[in-house]
Amino acid sequence: MGPSPRPGRWPRRWWRATRPSCGRTATRSATGPLPEFLDGQGGHPVVAYAGSHDRVHVDDRTLASLTVPTAVLDQARARVGSHKNTMFVVQSSDTVVPADRLRAAVRDGLAETVDHLTGSSTSFAVPAWRKWSRMLVDQRAAKGWPTVFADRRGLLRALAGVWESVETAGMDGGHLRGLFADGLAQAAAVLEEPALAGEAQRWREIGQRWHLLAETALPEDVPAIVRLRELTATVTGAVAAGDPAAAQWAAAADRCGDCGPSTRMRRRWTRSGWPRSAPR
Repeated sequence: MGPSPRPGRWPRRWWRATRPSCGRTATRSATGPLPEFLDGQGGHPVVAYAGSHDRVHVDDRTLASLTVPTAVLDQARARVGSHKNTMFVVQSSDTVVPADRLRAAVRDGLAETVDHLTGSSTSFAVPAWRKWSRMLVDQRAAKGWPTVFADRRGLLRALAGVWESVETAGMDGGHLRGLFADGLAQAAAVLEEPALAGEAQRWREIGQRWHLLAETALPEDVPAIVRLRELTATVTGAVAAGDPAAAQWAAAADRCGDCGPSTRMRRRWTRSGWPRSAPR
């Protein structure tokens, strides 16, 4: 129901200039079963680094070996039609990037990020946040939250989507503002531009504001929401643990589907003003 809260994208020029020497393949996919309502929605790249028999070894922030059946990976890659089974193959090996080339890549990457975020797109640039914030409170727009969730159906799923996109417990690793801030701090040293270090601190402050928004969207004072948060974190943690925890994350993912808001909960939210008071 809103844009992904990411600070930017990997610039094509950065990719061409650095060419990481890992000898691996990055593919857009999902390593676990997803509900049907997510068909066609975007995913993120994962690294496929080996194959054995009918399984593929993938790395998605994992701490141990994680394998996926080849058929499942093929299905996941085809899940989003616009991605067209995207695959990036990194072919360079033992490459040392010269300092001047690295500086140029960092500067070009920052410039492209600025160009991207300052664009006019209401889906992929800063104006997307203005549009999204307006839809949260617009009672007349057909796509406004007060209209779409007038009967509260699907509201918990939408709020959970906000929380998962922002917090590290979600599938995509969170809002990444802190990671972007670390990159700015490193860029300040590489480019000898001290002002970038100050911008890094601003990004960390912005990241904290996103955390507060996530906590507002999915507060811990509702028991069913606490359970949903716990199950989501269990799935993410178990995926990171690799194959030994496969049964754990599969079971937790199944139980997540049973955490929808009951009629009683929807009535409670309406009476208490939460979250009706937020979008209005």
